[in-house]
Formats: sequence, C-alpha cells, structure tokens
Amino acid sequence: VGCAWRCMAAAAAAAETAAAAGGAAAPAEDDAATDEDTFRILVATDSHVGYNEKDKVRGKDALTTFEEVLQIAKAKKADFILHGGDLFHDNKPSRSCLYRTMDLLRRYLLGSGDINFQVVSDPSMFNRGMVNYEDTNVNVEIPMFMIHGNHDDPGGESNLSAANLLEVASLVNYIGRSEDLEDIVIKPVLLRKGRTQLAIYGLGNIRDERLNRAFQARKVRFETPANPDQWFNVMILHQNRHKGNKGGVPNKACIHEQMLPSFLDLVVWGHEHDCEVSPQESLRGEFYVVQPGSSVATSLSVGESQLKHVALIDVRQGVFRCTPVPLWTVRPLVMKDVSLSESGLLRTDTQAIWSALTGDVEGLIAEGEKECQRRRRELAARGGALGGGGGGGPAAAALLDA
Repeated sequence: VGCAWRCMAAAAAAAETAAAAGGAAAPAEDDAATDEDTFRILVATDSHVGYNEKDKVRGKDALTTFEEVLQIAKAKKADFILHGGDLFHDNKPSRSCLYRTMDLLRRYLLGSGDINFQVVSDPSMFNRGMVNYEDTNVNVEIPMFMIHGNHDDPGGESNLSAANLLEVASLVNYIGRSEDLEDIVIKPVLLRKGRTQLAIYGLGNIRDERLNRAFQARKVRFETPANPDQWFNVMILHQNRHKGNKGGVPNKACIHEQMLPSFLDLVVWGHEHDCEVSPQESLRGEFYVVQPGSSVATSLSVGESQLKHVALIDVRQGVFRCTPVPLWTVRPLVMKDVSLSESGLLRTDTQAIWSALTGDVEGLIAEGEKECQRRRRELAARGGALGGGGGGGPAAAALLDA
C-alpha cells in the first residue's frame, strides 16, 4: 500500500480514504486529545535558545518563543513533545540560559496530570534506565523526547551535551545518540496507546559527510520491532536535507530521502530552518516528510522570513493528521531586494541613493510594525501570556544590488 492514504488533511478525507484502505480514520481535532487510541504529538525543532542572548533587544526572543511552544503543548493537551535538535544555540549554554530553560521545562512539563500511554521498549535505551515519567521522585505531566543537533551535540572531556543535564534532572528523555560511528544502530522508542502502536527512531546530528558515507557503506542499521507493519514508524533526524546537485556533482554534505528505509511512515526533519510544516510525500512515495523549521531567525535569508510554526500531529493506528500551529511571538523578519541599477538613479547622486534606501528601510519597518501588532492580537486571542514578553519590534533587511 502506498503512503498516500496515511496522511489526511481533514477528518472527512481521513474517514473516506481509511475506509477504502481498511485503516482507522483519525478523529476530528477536537476529539483527538481525548481519544484513547490517538497519540497527540507536539513537534518542534531548532529552538536555538540562547541565540544572541547578550543583545538587549533580541536577547530573549528564542526563550520567549520556546515558552510559547510549551504553552501550545499544554493547551492542545499533547501526549508528549518531540524535539528535533538544536534546543540550545550554543554547545555550552550560559548558566542563565540553562537556568531559564530548566525553569520553563519544570513549569510546563511537570504536574499531576496523567500519562495516557506506555513506553514498551527496552528501558535500557534510556541513560537513566527508565523514561522520565516513571521516576517516582518527579511528577511528569508532558514527557519530552529530544535528539541533539549540531549546535548542542555531545563534546568535551566527558562527551556530554546540555541534553544530558536536562535528562539527569528528569526533565527530558534524550534519545538518538550514536556511540559507535562505524556501526550506527538506530533503536526505536516503542509507545502504545490503546490500539495504536508508535515507533520513534531518533538520530542525533552526525557530521553530514560522515553520515552520508555510513549510509553508502551500509553502516547504518535500523532495529525494528516484530511485525513493523503493525507500528506507525516515525523517524526524527537533524541533518542537511538534499536539495539537488550543483553542476551534476553529487552533494555528499547532506542526507538523501532515498537513503532512509521504506518501512517509515513519517520523517521529521530538523536542522533546516525553512518552515515546510505541511507533510510532503517523499520522492519515492514511501513516506511523508514534515520540516517544522526553526522557531527563531538566525540568519538573513528569505526562508527565515516566513511565519514560523510547530506541528501538532495526531496518530491513530495507520493514519496521521498534521496541523500547523503558528508561533505568534516570533519577531517578524521583513526583507526586500533593492536593485539600484533599475532605480534610474545616477551612481554619482549619493544623496538621492541614500534618500531612496532610507525610504525603503522605513517602509519595511512600518510593514514589520503592522505585522507585530497582528501577531500580538493573534497571541492574545489564543490566550497566550508569556513571562518574557513577546511580539517585539520587527527586524528589517534590505538586500542591495548595485
């Protein structure tokens, strides 16, 4: 059976297609949070908490939006959060950054609520010998599973990452770390909720050229449960995504979709900052790819100027539905290409050029301020109230072509 029937854009389409394929339809969004057979997963990647933290204006942007992500998970009654790496921007986050992040995780993920699913995989795959909500010393209400990215990967003499610190505090479940890069074994976290069985294959960041070679040399192995077709198989990774070859030369500094196994149903792609949160069918038509993108702009690029989102994914037996959820606290990045050669201005008329560029920048700032006001209204309508404040002024950029 092809993968086309597994992704449903709406409940009606899900019911019709699943009936034809003999599968179970995903329930309507309002019912999914309470359905005993439906996993509700909040998927985010590339939060980059701590990015530009010494900037007096933008220093708290990433932390504020990460708090919004946690608020969404709680408001939407997610069963768990799945994070695709680069939670932190720096390999060694500052004490302030680490403290504030841990404070947010405690505030939103701990509580007296029930966990409505089971982890049925071997507990030895967790460094602490158990999933964090089974720790009798803490009350976890929303478990969080995460992999590391290229910014917050393990290192140093102890070969630990910031994720290890969060894990030992029972705040997250750190998965996807490969100890032997000559024999990469990807083991799934197996989850069960009612009649739905979910397998999550995590792979933390490995240098792209090295991982590419490992796939080519068949040094990457996936351990699957018995009868993998009875599980909904999700892979989450943090790597460069293949975007084509330049000059006919194969690009080895990336991972190709064709390298991933065909038994997968859904791939969550971290590291790429462009927001392509709506599921896209893979080139071979065997699985879908969701690329949530970053939650803060870390570069001046057109892809970063899009409205940022997280993904709310409902999985019930063999079908899933992906609902994009916009992040309204993200500072708008407004961009414009300016070609002076097409402006009709003389190269020697520096005053006219300066006035024209000033007008363009002021126009971008006005456009950004208008977008800021819209986002503040949307955030208020959702009921968001963030401790760090949100909806700061715009970031404007004019790209010049003389």
